Amino acid sequence: MNVSTASSTTDTISGPESLPLLPGSKAASLFASIRPPHNKLFSRYQAMFPSIEGWLFWEAVLLLQHLNRAQVAEGIVGNFAEIGAYRGKLSLAMATFLNPDRELLIVNDIFDMPELNTSCSGMGATVSAFAQNFRKLDPDPKYVRLLIKRSDAVTPEEIGSGIRFFSVDGGHSADETRNDMRVAALTLHDRGMIVLDDYFNQEWPGVAEGVDDYFKQHDDLAPLAAFYNKFVFVKRSSLEWFRNLLQKHAFDAFCQSNNWLVRARTLHGFDYRLVSTAKAVRPAPPVQ
Repeated sequence: MNVSTASSTTDTISGPESLPLLPGSKAASLFASIRPPHNKLFSRYQAMFPSIEGWLFWEAVLLLQHLNRAQVAEGIVGNFAEIGAYRGKLSLAMATFLNPDRELLIVNDIFDMPELNTSCSGMGATVSAFAQNFRKLDPDPKYVRLLIKRSDAVTPEEIGSGIRFFSVDGGHSADETRNDMRVAALTLHDRGMIVLDDYFNQEWPGVAEGVDDYFKQHDDLAPLAAFYNKFVFVKRSSLEWFRNLLQKHAFDAFCQSNNWLVRARTLHGFDYRLVSTAKAVRPAPPVQ
């Protein structure tokens, strides 16, 4: 769900479900409790997951968690960013991945301005629903910053640099996808990942078209892995580093332990790992 020309960035949102938008926001005082430890926070998210409205496979969460842990193990530090949050189903997973003492989560969405949603993807997002879900997960999300505007009005400077995990799930037209990929690429950490939604979703052909257009116009990204409606891209300059990372942190073995198939596929001349559900093998017919 996303968007594209501007409303404006806001520094507070009033009301009982408020979230802090910028450092020093008065809304931050609404959250007085201590954030639970990472393992408990993820367990809480897992329990909440079925009730959070949105489109996300649990398998994708586990695979993204594995990639995040690999980044952390290699000492990669950087903020998280998201274009298109809807009601926070993936945002909350990202909150369990980051280190709140060193990393922020910057979220861009139009939320309560559906008239700006020209591609009609992810209709129904509201700040109230997003904030309500966050409060259930973490009563003190001071690491969250919101940008409320169309994504083609967001500048790289507003996102910042060194983003190590960037979720792109905004407007689903080709133009919107291409634009959002560009913003993500310009703000990405050298060892960062762009996680794109709906590339393989035939209901939204504009996403694949936008990515293909991006690759025709720019030469800075490469595919790394695809799984459960998510496609992970990295900087071309870091592709070998990431391929070694997958091997070092046993990505294929992790997939196989969950009974997922891992196959090699190619996009625009680059090999990537495609993960999918293993198909049941039919038993051989009895010998007559």
